[in-house]
Amino acid sequence: MTSTAPIAVLADSEAYTRAVATAAAARAAHRAGGAYALDDATYDVLLRGIEAYEAGHSAEVLPDSPTRRPAGQVHDGIRPCC
Repeated sequence: MTSTAPIAVLADSEAYTRAVATAAAARAAHRAGGAYALDDATYDVLLRGIEAYEAGHSAEVLPDSPTRRPAGQVHDGIRPCC
């Protein structure tokens, strides 16, 4: 039996914009070493929802979307540990 990973359902551009802002805030908190706004599993669910929304609305992709940041990319001089 195969199961699919949970995904956030983003019904419209307003929900998408809020999701991108939430993901950006979580990234910023993580980079600053502060308390995480979201746990990893919740962030992953949100990210899958953002990816799904963008797949169907490519003209609406926001520049600060987490999907526009390649894994391992240097952010503000901080490199991934591994």
